[in-house]
Amino acid sequence: MPYLVKGSHKRAGRDNHSAFLRDPKARGPISAALTVGDVLSDELRKLLPTVVEVEMHSPKAELTQMMTNGGDSEWFVHQVIKDWLEENEPGVHEFVPLKVRDAPTGEIIRDDYYLVLITERIKCLDEEKITWIIPKDRGTGLERAQRSKYRADYDGKHKLYLHADLIEGRHLWRGMPDLAREMVFCSDELAAFVKAEGLRGWKLIKCVAAA
Repeated sequence: MPYLVKGSHKRAGRDNHSAFLRDPKARGPISAALTVGDVLSDELRKLLPTVVEVEMHSPKAELTQMMTNGGDSEWFVHQVIKDWLEENEPGVHEFVPLKVRDAPTGEIIRDDYYLVLITERIKCLDEEKITWIIPKDRGTGLERAQRSKYRADYDGKHKLYLHADLIEGRHLWRGMPDLAREMVFCSDELAAFVKAEGLRGWKLIKCVAAA
């Protein structure tokens, strides 16, 4: 069973912290490219960050192994996720080394995190089975998917349906159409690893892999 991946963004307990890129160079074109998983040009590569800043919002907060910024446009992972992906999906993803800096003090507190460039795109969404969010015209189908700008209903009784044959053997990827490229998915195997190891920072939403 595949999963839609979102940042957990919890506001209580030990996950109550935020991650962000402060460097002005990490905004604008590079931020837009990271949001949709574009393959970076040489010029944009010069703008890649080297530091991610974190701020704890609770005395109990602890750094999570997976982090995203507030809009889930940049994806930061600990070495343990990088190692798993490189073993199970070699040569697919690129990892940019990052130092982690405590925002209030300016102190570098970790050097084993990475910005993962998720550029793998798969046209995996089953538009005919997914319910799309359009005011007064909710329903399924490609035409509704496009008119809704790929805003899918996956809360409550509705599910996200993916084409099983297109995602077989894949572990971390994006939706394919332009308006769905901000949707990031992971395999059941990666989700099982995250859960078994007690890794934190992602909200995993169950999808249905349909024939």
